[in-house]
Amino acid sequence: MSILMKKLLFLLVIFHIFFSCKGQSTEHKTFFDNGQVKEIYYLDKNGQLTGETNIYFDNGKLSTVSTYKSGKKIGESKWFWKNGKLRGSVSFNENEKMSGEWKEYHENGQLANNGDYENGEKTGSWHHYFDNGQLSSLGVMKNGNSIGQWKLYHKDGTSRGMQQYDEEGRQTGEWKEYYENGELESIGRYEAGMKIGEWNYYYQNGKLEHLEIYNKYKRYNGEWKFYNEQGTLIKTEIYTDGKETGDWKFYDERGHLIKIEKH
Repeated sequence: MSILMKKLLFLLVIFHIFFSCKGQSTEHKTFFDNGQVKEIYYLDKNGQLTGETNIYFDNGKLSTVSTYKSGKKIGESKWFWKNGKLRGSVSFNENEKMSGEWKEYHENGQLANNGDYENGEKTGSWHHYFDNGQLSSLGVMKNGNSIGQWKLYHKDGTSRGMQQYDEEGRQTGEWKEYYENGELESIGRYEAGMKIGEWNYYYQNGKLEHLEIYNKYKRYNGEWKFYNEQGTLIKTEIYTDGKETGDWKFYDERGHLIKIEKH
């Protein structure tokens, strides 16, 4: 067989392989009104998504890229900001549930969230960040719920407080939050996800802003008090098992009674 014939035979084999593969899926495109490509995706012989699917912004930048098999999303998917920077990435298992490490980024490229998924639910240690790179919060997830102690921070890195969750993801125990200047902002307790007892809220100058009371059913209860930044009482409200009751009193900025509402 001549060299020319061998080359022709080789080309025929290549063309056969190429068109056979192309025959297994068909490419489809959609467009924005401005002519930019909106989507590029492939359908198999059964009309189901297969291979790589790309979705674009109207400026031509890639928005998302995902992989499909027999109509199911599988493997790594990525999302992008309109400026082209990576927004996030995660993998999908054979059941189309998120699995493995999750990373999400702010538009400036700083890491926003980082943790793991297991069969579609958040699990293990999770970290959240501000767009300046400072840690916003960190804690543990289990079966998609926050559990144990979570630490919170302000954008300048100072402590914002701590939160407690039980094994079912319900708020529990004492909760405290602080202003950036270190002054206490609020303090109270949760039981089984419900506020209980006395909750105090403060101004940044340390003065009490208002006081709330809850019974075991998370209902408003007792006398609630409200103060101005100078510490003067400006209003009282009374609740009984969540219902407005009694005399509600209103005071001016100097503490003089100006109105009474009966409930």
